[in-house]
Formats: sequence, C-alpha cells, structure tokens
Amino acid sequence: MRTIAEIRDYLHEDLRWTLWRPGNSAGSAESSETLLQQLLYLLCYIEGREGEYAVALDTYLKGPLMVRGQFEFQGLPFRPFVNEVASVYAEVAFILGHFRPARLLTDGEMARLASEVKEPAFRGRDWAEPELHALFGPPSHEVVGGLTTVACYGCERVGVKWVHFDLARQVPGACELQWLPEPILRDVRDEVRNRMHLLPFGRRWVDAAPSPKRTDQDRP
Repeated sequence: MRTIAEIRDYLHEDLRWTLWRPGNSAGSAESSETLLQQLLYLLCYIEGREGEYAVALDTYLKGPLMVRGQFEFQGLPFRPFVNEVASVYAEVAFILGHFRPARLLTDGEMARLASEVKEPAFRGRDWAEPELHALFGPPSHEVVGGLTTVACYGCERVGVKWVHFDLARQVPGACELQWLPEPILRDVRDEVRNRMHLLPFGRRWVDAAPSPKRTDQDRP
C-alpha cells in the first residue's frame, strides 16, 4: 500500500506536468481546470489545509465558470484559454506551497516589472518573446503547447501578484494556421481577476476577428 508521502509526491508530479503542458494532460480549458482544482484540493486535504484552499478559491478562482469564465466573459477572440487558465493555477499552487518555480524575482525586481508593464511606452509597441526575456530575464514559469505560450513572472514573497504575459504563436485572421517566427506578446495580465490588457498585436488580432453573429437570444 502507498504511503501518504508517496501519494503526495505523485500528486505533485502530476501538478507540475499539468501546469507546464495542460493541453497534453487534460485537453480543454474546462478539463484542465477541473483536474488542477482536484489536484490542489487533494494536496491541501492531505495536509489538513482545506481552509487555505477555500481562501485561494474565493480570491483567485471565483466566477460563474471559475477561471475559464474570467477569460471567456471578456469577449476576446483568444479561445480556448487552456494555457491562460493553467497560468492562474500555477500562481495559486505557489501561494499554497505546492509549486515553486526555479526562478523567483525579488521584491525590487517584481516592483520594477509591475511598474514597467503599466507604462504607455511598454504597452504601445509589440514585443517578441526574446525581447521580453531580455528586458525582464527568463520567466518564473512557462505554460507551453498549443497556440499560446504564457510567461509567468512571480515574486519570492508570497502574496505579491504575479504578472502573466500571453504570447501568441499564430498569425491572427489567417484562413489556415500560420505560425509566427517568434511568439508575440498579445496581452498582459496583472490583476486578480485576469483582465487582459491588450498590446498592439492583441488589438490587431481583435480587429482581424470576425464579428460575432447575433441570435434572437442576444436581442434585448
């Protein structure tokens, strides 16, 4: 029979893999979110920390459709949000002590990054992935696979909001899938409920997307 320590180690390994490549582990954003919630709850349950999980759930994961809904209800044409959802759970897993990236920023480094990404000069131009790494260093964690790479920057002090960079890997508006030579920054997320602040590439993507068709249910 397995020991509690062996079960915890197995769950931690499953969690790390899912946070890295959620599309391979569960497929859809909904399935990935269900799996990640179960893994985190079980880990907290083993340690008798269900209360801490409930606080994290209420603070970061709340919504009619949980984290997936936080993205979908913004009405932006970036579905399926698999990697974006996993990036939020990476931050929550760190807060709960079940995931620790190899690189974490100091308070000073994180404050500089958080301030920099709010500046018009940053949000007014396109950034390729290598440029982003050159400016802020390698990310704390990356969610990879599929059409989006999410670069997550976290602080060594728990409780400091992470900054997530959503990098597109495809050409927006193309009739067929076309890969970009380098991933381009589409939007920045630095708020608890994951508002996606669009950069020029993201705005061009929105402009290139077909207008949603209205139905009778949409009419006032």
